[in-house]
Amino acid sequence: MKRHLILSALLASTATAQERVPGDDWLRYDDPADAGWSNERLAEAEELWESFDSSAWMVVENGVVVVAWGDVSRRYMCHSVRKSFLSGLYGLHVDGGTIDTEQTLADLEIDDEPKLTVVEKQARIEDLLRSRSGVYKLAAYEPPQNPKPPRGTYEPGTYWCYNNFDFNTLGTIFQQETGRSIFEEFDARFAGPLDMQDYRARDGYLHYELDKSIHPAYPFRMSARDCARYGLLFLYEGTWGDERILSEEWVTRSTQPYSETGDPGRGYSYMWWTFADPANPESDGVWMYAAQGVGGQTIAVLPGEDLVIVNRTDTYVGNNVNLGRRLRLTQMIVAARTGERAGDPGLVPLETQDTPLARLDEAGVARLVGDYVTDVEPAKIRAKDGVPLLVLPTAGTYGLWPVGDDVFLIEDIEQYLFVETPAKGGQGTIVSEVGLMDACRELLGEGDVDGALEIAERTLELFPMSPMSHVLLAQIFRETGDPAVARELVEAALELDAEHQPARDLGRHLGR
Repeated sequence: MKRHLILSALLASTATAQERVPGDDWLRYDDPADAGWSNERLAEAEELWESFDSSAWMVVENGVVVVAWGDVSRRYMCHSVRKSFLSGLYGLHVDGGTIDTEQTLADLEIDDEPKLTVVEKQARIEDLLRSRSGVYKLAAYEPPQNPKPPRGTYEPGTYWCYNNFDFNTLGTIFQQETGRSIFEEFDARFAGPLDMQDYRARDGYLHYELDKSIHPAYPFRMSARDCARYGLLFLYEGTWGDERILSEEWVTRSTQPYSETGDPGRGYSYMWWTFADPANPESDGVWMYAAQGVGGQTIAVLPGEDLVIVNRTDTYVGNNVNLGRRLRLTQMIVAARTGERAGDPGLVPLETQDTPLARLDEAGVARLVGDYVTDVEPAKIRAKDGVPLLVLPTAGTYGLWPVGDDVFLIEDIEQYLFVETPAKGGQGTIVSEVGLMDACRELLGEGDVDGALEIAERTLELFPMSPMSHVLLAQIFRETGDPAVARELVEAALELDAEHQPARDLGRHLGR
């Protein structure tokens, strides 16, 4: 369903809460105060958000954006938010009769390596959806610090444990029973009907760790503004405008708490987390349910407040926003409501940080296609729709955008690569800025300053457009007692990006 921006704006003034959905683009309140929000309190909330390592934060009320901070159009890794996406896909196929949640692993002929026991195979799809399978074995993409009981401790259905075996095996079952790729089905059944602006099926991939399990994880990349559309679908109990996409029964069934998690007021449903009112954590009812992932990735739905709140964090650079901070900011957002609306508030298009990137011609793309050696794993570059795509077995598929001679920016990750194209019948070489920086820091840790300096100079030679390459070399000159050269390098980094925080931090240490 496509609705053009003008039509959406016309409908917005008369639509009820459940009829207002974004069309091709989001609309935001021109002045949140006219919609019953305190601009002063929202500014205080934004100040708190800016102190976090968050990359994007978005608040949607009744289908309209209240605030959007950061880059809401960039696709970040979703991590465990992926599980709530799969939960919705299960709803479609349970309602359609393709999947029966009472079927067991034995019924479905699902096994693993090492083999499952007879008792473990009695786990039902229902148990896996609730993370209560009783199968406590290693799994791919396992969250850090996630202890499990020994195998055989609990029978299926009797004990809750956050368990990637359950989540990953549900992915295998889904593709087995439907005959569809998770990512293509999400594209067809959710991304398309919800008019997602950034999602592509190739933004997901199957992540295998065969030393642990035969069942892969299924990581997604998605932008904040597309995540908000998925949350809004659930806020509207499965409807999108005049179209029903997901049954109300499944939305209710999949977002009510079935298990206590050990944290007061926090429960677990069908791959959604549930939260009681933080002002009264012992209260009944769900104040908020949320898809959550490593780094603080969040799609939060607050049914009683008619709000969807999204947080995206760039885990490519190790950022993280913990749950306590996200909840505190969410409470500030809720408290920013005054309730004093001034008629129909004005709506304007949501502006984003979309940046047009250079494209290669057909010959430029063709010369890149082939097999490559990287500092981490074998890789391929293939062409699709006139774009060179870097295919990494353990990290997915990414477009490459030219920024210099044989230097490319990896989309979404926003890291630089130097590509030495393969000779006929041979393999090419890919050198990453991050890989060189890691090698440099490792040599510094070993006390090999000369070796580190050589790599840092090579990094800057390959990636002169990167502020971080300047900062890396500046750090070495600072350590070797040449602060004047270090300051020059910091100045060069800031000329490339005046807001580059590592350069600004180092500049302060150097007395800039």
